[in-house]
Amino acid sequence: MQKVISVIIYEPCELIRFSLDAYLKRYFKSVSVICCPKTEAELYAAILCVDFDVVIADLCNPARLFTPNISFIETYYQHHRDKPLIVWGGLPIWLRCYPHELMNLSFFVAKDSSLDQLNRLFSRAFRRESPRSCGFSAIPSNRLLTQKELMVISRLAQGISVKEVSSVFSISEKSVSVHKINAMRKLGIKSLGSLIINGLGGMKLS
Repeated sequence: MQKVISVIIYEPCELIRFSLDAYLKRYFKSVSVICCPKTEAELYAAILCVDFDVVIADLCNPARLFTPNISFIETYYQHHRDKPLIVWGGLPIWLRCYPHELMNLSFFVAKDSSLDQLNRLFSRAFRRESPRSCGFSAIPSNRLLTQKELMVISRLAQGISVKEVSSVFSISEKSVSVHKINAMRKLGIKSLGSLIINGLGGMKLS
């Protein structure tokens, strides 16, 4: 008898959440959606309290521009390094912000994937194959932001000054500027204005 795979879905958009649930029920008979948290607080509670096998989560929202919820990702892997996390909705500019050290632990499925791509990617994730084998167009490692670059650039994009960022992270203003320059080079942008435009334009907002 085939083992039932218990899945948690976190998708803020109700219509997309409903569609994803219906899709999984139709194409994956062994998958059971046991929980659909509607807020990030509920998602945190679910991964700590619910017995599950896989999490499918849209970890980005308009308030963060293109920056994923790094604190959730880190919390998840602290408690569930052995259970697949399917990052739902990731696009290239988004992936460049993903923590480098966690890149090879996660599966990535773009919302605009074709049906064949969805079936293939979800199948491999549910079988717990290596994320590297999932066929997603990975960003080269030298194009991924380090955690410091991500923290600095995400706050600068929110309009926080270099001086304030320096104070928040207890690093020099020169270090903030270096992280900013490196992050912008990796993202292929020339100004913080472009950062905001590319962030909003390079991601599907739900």
